[in-house]
Amino acid sequence: MKKLLLLITALIMVLSLCSCGDGEKLAEKDGMYIAGKDGGNEAVQYSFLYPKEWELSRNDGTIDLTYDCNAGSSKIDMATISVYAFGLEKNMTALEYWDTYKTDLEEFYVVKQSDGSFKSTFKQLDMDFYGETATADDVELPKLDDSPAIKVKYSGEKNNRVYVSDQIICCRYKTVYFITLTVPEAYYDDVAPALMAIKDNFIFQD
Repeated sequence: MKKLLLLITALIMVLSLCSCGDGEKLAEKDGMYIAGKDGGNEAVQYSFLYPKEWELSRNDGTIDLTYDCNAGSSKIDMATISVYAFGLEKNMTALEYWDTYKTDLEEFYVVKQSDGSFKSTFKQLDMDFYGETATADDVELPKLDDSPAIKVKYSGEKNNRVYVSDQIICCRYKTVYFITLTVPEAYYDDVAPALMAIKDNFIFQD
């Protein structure tokens, strides 16, 4: 009986080690660089690939990528992709988190009108569901690694310019993860594929 218990204990340990995300490594791909834990950043518990045209401009608990949409011109129009996470007080779904977070964005995009009044320019444009659906009519798309997520597209005016953001939100183990593309409206179609390239090559390692 004692030998059987030892065998079961050993088997459980092996299975738990095999299922641990920390041991998974991200494979390199042509035309892409590695960021995050596998790229030497010990401040985060995830890794991802990003297109080589983008520059790694911050690499700590927040990872920022930048891209000059107007390369070769004296006018600089930067697109950014930021990847970051922070803890939550309780478990919630990405959709539940969005319902509360949206209020902050509405306040962030408040601008002064010509008559002196203030108005929010925030507009929610679209929403996609990864690994979870809001209604039976929604198409369920592949998860962010092993976890359900949503992608919200929205726009807002800041400094007399309209910006468009694509924001992937994922809640897991009382932590919310963001992958956020922000770009001047005119360049959105040119750079939007970079966000999906990151999403499709993203792994959790916690």
